[in-house]
Amino acid sequence: MSLRLRLTLSISLVVALSLGLLGFALVRSTRMGLLNTIEQQLEHSLYIRANSIPPPATAPQPVSDPRGRETAHIVVSPTGIIIVSEPSGPPSDPSPLPLLGADDLATLRAGRSTTADAADHSLSYLVRGALTADGRLEIEAAPLDGLESTMSTLVRRLVIGTLITLLLAAAAVVLVLRRGLRPLRQVIETADAVAAGEREQRIPTDAGPAEIRHLAGALDRMLQQQRASLTAMEETEGRLRRFISDASHELQTPITSVLGWTQLQRRGALDAKGEVAAMARIEAESRRMAALVEDLLLLARLDEPNALQARPLQLGHTDLSAVANDAVIDASAVEPARPITLDAPMPVIVQGDAGHVRQMIDNLLRNVRVHTPAGTPARVVVRSTATGATVTVQDDGPGIEPEHLEHVFDRFWRSDPSRARSTGGSGLGLAIVVALAEANDATVTAANRPTGGAAFTVTFAIGTGSGTGSETLGSASPPGAEV
Repeated sequence: MSLRLRLTLSISLVVALSLGLLGFALVRSTRMGLLNTIEQQLEHSLYIRANSIPPPATAPQPVSDPRGRETAHIVVSPTGIIIVSEPSGPPSDPSPLPLLGADDLATLRAGRSTTADAADHSLSYLVRGALTADGRLEIEAAPLDGLESTMSTLVRRLVIGTLITLLLAAAAVVLVLRRGLRPLRQVIETADAVAAGEREQRIPTDAGPAEIRHLAGALDRMLQQQRASLTAMEETEGRLRRFISDASHELQTPITSVLGWTQLQRRGALDAKGEVAAMARIEAESRRMAALVEDLLLLARLDEPNALQARPLQLGHTDLSAVANDAVIDASAVEPARPITLDAPMPVIVQGDAGHVRQMIDNLLRNVRVHTPAGTPARVVVRSTATGATVTVQDDGPGIEPEHLEHVFDRFWRSDPSRARSTGGSGLGLAIVVALAEANDATVTAANRPTGGAAFTVTFAIGTGSGTGSETLGSASPPGAEV
């Protein structure tokens, strides 16, 4: 059963009960009023008969009809014998007299009224009596056929009026509910459309009663959150599929290489020198796979919501200049032919995990080695700012194509896939830098330098540096010297 039908039936039932109670009270009060009027008329007639004097001017006057008596008159002697009986109605067709028993006569002698039926039960009477001075019982009986006819007419009109009122009330309720529930129907239609796949549908929140507006607003906010959640989930699934595809592609090359060399060795196709070369290639490819898997595991750990609980950050006062100096020294040892300089005041203190800071600088320097020609100069610049501190890794290489700048931090992305893969790049180094920076409340940006080359900057927003000089750290090198 629909809500509209329930409300219509409920309100109609309440209206019907109210009208029924009102009609019952009206019929009852009208009947009692008419009976009181008839009883007053009977008392007035008995008063005249008992005292044979004119009634007071304020007393109700008896009803007279030239065509006959309106009331029946009976006189009973003290011994109980009826000595006078005058029926009501016209003389040509008198009405039957009421049939009075001993109990009725006793009630009348006590001064109380009673009701009695005619002998043939064709009429009912309201009977009133009064004792005279000589002990006679004067009785006046008024037929109630007129009263019953009046009451029947009243009841019939009340029933018709109640039905008409009930129908009008039900029609009004239907119209009001149809108009009031129209916004709710729009909410249902919108929800059905969203369930069918039309996610951009919006629920109107400015129509209908306040309660429906509040409901529509709550549902609209819920649908917006659901829409955002579904969009985010689809984006996450897309990134996951791309990540799995890229990871599989990255692992395929070293696995294929290892498999090929092992098959050659198993078939005996290699001499002693070839076996040594094969083992060297297998070792190199295995190291490459190990590095790739290690990077993937690190990214997976950093992506977990509770990553900081599994490996809490070792936050403390970290000297960016000292960490950068160590990174430059190690990078120079890995590639001695590449000039790498450090420009850093002493000290530049930030709040961060020293291990994470070192890994970020190492990855940025490794990115320089992978994506610039051998021997291309590089610089690490540490600066203290009014709002924090920065570490910038610069190079004099070819730079980054403008259309590629927005993708450089994407996982497995390369501007030159063939060259990067041949030099050992996995496409995860910069993504790891971003993840580590976010874990330390830092940001990473990439840009092309006006003089040529690329610059990657890590910005720490808290723990500003305290150094003010331009002293350069390094292996006893002056500012700007090669390390």
